[in-house]
Amino acid sequence: MHIPTIYDPDVKNNQFYEIMSQQKEHHLLKVLRITNGSKIKISNGSGVLYNGTLDNKHIKIESKEIHTRSSNLKIFIPYLRDKSRFRFIFEKLTEIEVASIYVGNTDYSQKINIDESKILNWIKASVEQCGSPFIPNLKLVNNIDYKIFNTCLDISGTNIKKINKRVNNFAIGPEGGWSKDEIEKFENKISISKQTLRVETAAIVASALLM
Repeated sequence: MHIPTIYDPDVKNNQFYEIMSQQKEHHLLKVLRITNGSKIKISNGSGVLYNGTLDNKHIKIESKEIHTRSSNLKIFIPYLRDKSRFRFIFEKLTEIEVASIYVGNTDYSQKINIDESKILNWIKASVEQCGSPFIPNLKLVNNIDYKIFNTCLDISGTNIKKINKRVNNFAIGPEGGWSKDEIEKFENKISISKQTLRVETAAIVASALLM
């Protein structure tokens, strides 16, 4: 049975958690039709899940679970103009618990204005939907830091199934590919397909394979 989750980075170790947001209360009671006595989880996004039951406008905390990340994978993705595709990436990377998501410009990527608060809302909604104890670290950057990202995903790279060392970071270029200058700066190149994949496909599949 699905147990709804609330994301709150400021949740405390108190016996009762007060549902402060009217919007959250409306979602739980009117949309999800949660009734008194129903089980609810609270995620602090940093590895702790609190388990409790709804008691009017409070959640009575009964226990907590402390989780540790199984992977510290960092991923760089370029900006996408298509909002629905862009949102899909953050939702799925949050669900599979990628540790850090960097978003920035590449030589051939689309130049768009990014609302960081909107991306964070997508991520928070995904945490609440899937019940994850973790929220990824989001960083908006101007350019790729090659000291952090020494590996890129590219059709010319070594097949990911043949790599026998731990890969904890990778960068994805735009669908037009990396520029010659960019690709020469990466120490390692890996591939997951002989075809040119959409950014969201490459991000999700490569992350799942490397975690």
